[in-house]
Amino acid sequence: MAPSLTRPGGANLPLAFGLALAAGVVVERGLRDFSGAFGGDGGTAAAAPSGGGKNPLPGWRASVTDQGVDFAGGSRIFAPTAGKVLKVGAPGWPQGHPGTNGVLLQLADGTIMYFYEGLSAAVHAGQHVNAGELIARGIPGQSIEVGLADSSGVPLAHSWAASRGDPHTPIGGHGPVNPWARKAEQLLRSFGVAL
Repeated sequence: MAPSLTRPGGANLPLAFGLALAAGVVVERGLRDFSGAFGGDGGTAAAAPSGGGKNPLPGWRASVTDQGVDFAGGSRIFAPTAGKVLKVGAPGWPQGHPGTNGVLLQLADGTIMYFYEGLSAAVHAGQHVNAGELIARGIPGQSIEVGLADSSGVPLAHSWAASRGDPHTPIGGHGPVNPWARKAEQLLRSFGVAL
């Protein structure tokens, strides 16, 4: 069981979320569903977890950070911590792109990561995985994107931009980096991914 803190009102939060709350990190109410960690009131969100897991992307090279972090050149993708596969496919990817491959993984601390685009899933929805377990294989010649999502698979970067009517982070296109992409970078670094 991951360490937790008790939030005013009695709700337990994963330790990383509690520390972020203590530091005063606040995000708009539009992100109520962030990994289910806030019991629906949604007024606060968190910095990326403290890591301690395994590098999920050995051999991959980071290229661009926009809504998440894009990677190229790798072959295998692993679970960074123990967790549960919520969905396979890319249900929250722009305009649904039904042909897009992906794995939506809820980590042990409640954080939800997406691994989308040029990959082939090696897991199925509902499967529990251990840190270091293979979850997908890269498709040769294609890139992947990794970031943070809500439980339906929508990248939090998209929700953040949409909640502000931000034309500078287009859904379905590359745009400026937003805070959720930076949190994804922070999380990946905590797992030993070189960016």
